[in-house]
Amino acid sequence: MSEPAYPYDLVVDMPMLVGPRGPAGIDGPAATALKDAAEAAALSATLIASEKLDKASNLGDLPNKATARVNIDAAALSDEPVNPAAPPFNADRTGATNSAAAFTAAFAEAVARAQTNGGVAHVRPSPGRYLIQWDGVSGYSVNPGATSFTGINQRYCVVVNDPAVKSVVLDLTGVTLVMGGTDWTEWASFLLVKGAERHVINGTLDYAHRPFFQGTVNVVGASAISVQIDPAFGEAPSFSEVFEIVLYSEYDNTRAERYPLVLALDRHAYTGTPAPMTNQGGGLYRIFDLTPDEMAFISSTALTTGSTVVVKGCTDGPAWFNGILCPATSIVGTTCHCSAEALFLNTLCLNSTVENVRVVPRPGSNALAVVMRDAFDHFDCGGSVKVSGCEVVGTGDDGTAIIGSALISLQRVTATTMSAFSYGHYYGVAPIGSHFAIYNASHVQVAAGVITAIGGFDADYLRLYTVELSSGSLPVDMTDHIAPILEYQPLARVRGNRFRSIRGRAIYSGARGIYSDNIIENTTDEAILIHPSKGNNAANYTGGRGIEIDGNDIRGACRATFYPAAIRVFASSPAPTGSQEAALNYPYKKVSVRNNLIADCPHMAVLIAGVEQGDIFGNTMVNAAWATPAGEQTALGLSTKAVFGYINCKKVAIKRNTLIDCNGASVSVSTTANGGANIGVVVSNNADMDLATLVEAFNTDVGIGILEPLARLHAYKTSGVELLLETNSAFFPKLRMKNGSLEMSTYGASDGWYVRNETSSTNLVRFPSTGGINPSASGTYSLGALGASWSTTWTNTLSLFDGIAAPAAVAGRAQLFVDAADGDLKIIYGDGTTKTIVVDT
Repeated sequence: MSEPAYPYDLVVDMPMLVGPRGPAGIDGPAATALKDAAEAAALSATLIASEKLDKASNLGDLPNKATARVNIDAAALSDEPVNPAAPPFNADRTGATNSAAAFTAAFAEAVARAQTNGGVAHVRPSPGRYLIQWDGVSGYSVNPGATSFTGINQRYCVVVNDPAVKSVVLDLTGVTLVMGGTDWTEWASFLLVKGAERHVINGTLDYAHRPFFQGTVNVVGASAISVQIDPAFGEAPSFSEVFEIVLYSEYDNTRAERYPLVLALDRHAYTGTPAPMTNQGGGLYRIFDLTPDEMAFISSTALTTGSTVVVKGCTDGPAWFNGILCPATSIVGTTCHCSAEALFLNTLCLNSTVENVRVVPRPGSNALAVVMRDAFDHFDCGGSVKVSGCEVVGTGDDGTAIIGSALISLQRVTATTMSAFSYGHYYGVAPIGSHFAIYNASHVQVAAGVITAIGGFDADYLRLYTVELSSGSLPVDMTDHIAPILEYQPLARVRGNRFRSIRGRAIYSGARGIYSDNIIENTTDEAILIHPSKGNNAANYTGGRGIEIDGNDIRGACRATFYPAAIRVFASSPAPTGSQEAALNYPYKKVSVRNNLIADCPHMAVLIAGVEQGDIFGNTMVNAAWATPAGEQTALGLSTKAVFGYINCKKVAIKRNTLIDCNGASVSVSTTANGGANIGVVVSNNADMDLATLVEAFNTDVGIGILEPLARLHAYKTSGVELLLETNSAFFPKLRMKNGSLEMSTYGASDGWYVRNETSSTNLVRFPSTGGINPSASGTYSLGALGASWSTTWTNTLSLFDGIAAPAAVAGRAQLFVDAADGDLKIIYGDGTTKTIVVDT
């Protein structure tokens, strides 16, 4: 058998749509964008060089031997794209009538042309607004032989599943597609492409009837709530069943927009019975038949009269675009104003580009939600995944999800067969010839091989895989084992995007790569979660070498305070102990979290687990760790308020981070799990700049601290080092020094410079502005001491107080004094002998 192609060499054949007039007859910026997308197969070979992933030795060991073959064949182009608005299709460009049939026929014509033009199916509608209504039609099974899996609705307007088609191009420049109807749970996508490239260019996507509405809670009853619709929302709901209610924040003087807080009602579209809803008139809608547990949860989430909510008529509906086993996909320049699921769902696809895409509310609609689930879904994916220059607002789940493929629920059948489940089972399976590795609960590889045959579903929705092993053997007991598919382990670039008001994570990824320069505002969960599992049906526990999280601006993460950290890099164990899931043997290698701004996060700023060779360096945290640890943070065993947390990590440095207004939290907290250990973790040189009072008034005290273990402020220069503390003319700076219970200070005043005991509020020494040195209280302090005497005193005049009580003798010392009893100058020796030197006559 052949040796595994990944991660050593990745060879991909894909057509490059480039000809004399640009890609497939497309001109201008769209041509450049499509060309870039079509070259995505080569990114696995060029990503390291183009992004300099091996800088600073953090990502230097990424696989860099990948190669790609790109075939350029100008003769294979479709010179004239198919236009659904032209005869004989005659799609309605005004949007007044349903154009679904016209688009279906136009794509059929494009597929027919692909039989003779080299495999390019190119569709470009004339500019206009097109209504696409797809209610009540029969489904299309993308997975023949698995139709007994009835939990998945498989309905599509357009399906391209022809082996002769190599590339599908949909150019929507100047076009708005509007989904009509309300059959959200049955309508799976507008366009499904299987086995070919899928490229979407420009266009606007919207719904005639949005699957949600927003408003204000009017009444909370014993088993029902009533919601008054927001007049600015612009439309009445077209549904009478409710699956979800999401609570949103209220406006105050510090926020410019509302954001999701928590899911107050959740009845899953497939497994739950929706709650009925009736129109009470006047824009008031009553949602009833709620259970006592649901009402108790609604109360616990602080959903009360006056709360702002989004009410959803679906939870798992159609995505606009689906891709299955596509060698490359791209979507460039598209705007989405609504989707009952995601903008797109890619399953078992390679090499994805998402560029300059906007998922935002319809202008003027005041909508709080846009997509009901993630905006961009890459499940069981591989190759390069690039998300850049995008804006995502108002999701019902994560902003973007990037997850590799693995087989879980493994069961040995024979020495060469096993049954297993993966997310990709819904739509297809990894191709025969895919390579896998099997890991046990300790993340130790026990076998590897190639898939040679795949069977259908059994009663538990598991498939039978026939395999040829290249090393090891199938364990008799495969409990808590996992088998990642090596061809479907992605390399991510998520850069320069803006995510706002996300009910989930802005970035949820199990992929190695770069996550940089993103602006993330208000997420209910972590802002960035690098984690190998997406629920229990798309797991990928292989870890990864080379994860860089750099230069992100994160504000308002973990609004639902159950979640533990704004940035979380967490390698999981297939066999967690209770709720503790940190992996053994450090699956994540060379992890860098640098130069991020993290503000207004109730719990930790950064949490890492299962990491070897990592650094958390140069980040700035403002108002972090202000909440009492709760939820997942305490479940993980991290019950101390802290800015950084780590579990089962090795050779990690947490250095030179700046903490501002972090509410007295510790710098770091750690624990171990599943028999793991923390080895060689260094926490040092983190500066706590407590500016909490500085924002209240000018010229108040500012505390500067260099935290353990190096307790020093060090300035070095070969010459001319100066430390200047300066205020205006009315105030003098004070330098305070504290060690345990004793605090001392030195400061200036109009009459000189003082040394002060702050603990007892007592001035000790004054250096007058006119010169000299004085004790702050006359006759109280000594110059020198027994066993600490000066060697020689040089003075023009020795001035003694004229009349004191005779001092007590001090062994080994002779004392001059003027005796108050008779005014004579005397000396008392160490043995107590007193002699008069001069009498006062």
